[in-house]
Amino acid sequence: MNGFARLIASGSVITIYLFVASACSNSDHGSSKNQGASGGSSGARNGSGDLSCVSGVPATTTAAPNGLVCVDGLTEFSFASYAVAYSWNDCASCAAETTVTLSHPEAGKLCLSGHVADGGIAGFNLELARRNPDATEILETFDADARGITQAAFTVDSPPRAGVSLLLHILRQTACPDGAMKCDYPPNFVYGTSTDAGPIVAPLVSFISDDSSVALNTHELVDFLFQVGPGDYDFCIHDFRLLDSKNKEVTP
Repeated sequence: MNGFARLIASGSVITIYLFVASACSNSDHGSSKNQGASGGSSGARNGSGDLSCVSGVPATTTAAPNGLVCVDGLTEFSFASYAVAYSWNDCASCAAETTVTLSHPEAGKLCLSGHVADGGIAGFNLELARRNPDATEILETFDADARGITQAAFTVDSPPRAGVSLLLHILRQTACPDGAMKCDYPPNFVYGTSTDAGPIVAPLVSFISDDSSVALNTHELVDFLFQVGPGDYDFCIHDFRLLDSKNKEVTP
């Protein structure tokens, strides 16, 4: 399992993931997507909605409670042009205790740090799909099959004690005026949770839906997500690549 524990059967893991749709749908919760951005805002681009993305190396941006922040210009992340960090807690007082800072300290590396209060989550996604400017529609999904992609590979540095979970989402509907996540969630397709630092190779066929009625369609991928639960965290993901069945990197 390359350091990943398969936790599909764990109700606690699946329950935590169910908060993700709300975390990324600010129209549902009234939070501002522009709060907390620092380090030179470049404005919205690449279908990242009205997020104020930061660019360049190094770049750092911090989200407001239950908010979103964005780093773009990720040409060194295979096929992903930007990343969106999120946090969520259904308890208002707990949400205020949850912090998330996304940084791009060097080419090919993204780091997430902060604290998640009990019952909450934090994470970031690598967006593969192409969205319209306000992120209310997916214009083009990512067809892994057409490119011969069968695996995702990356390295995890300093995962928290409870681990970093890897998920992916596929297209569920092309239009999502009530929140960008509603185009690709539910369900989550869950690979597992890594408590060990080091390289990971995750076959796409090993991502299991938390809704047995929805099968993985690798012709219509939207994003990969790296997510943590309650506690302190300060981890990095680097050397993200998409591979074919012979472990050869597929490039844009």
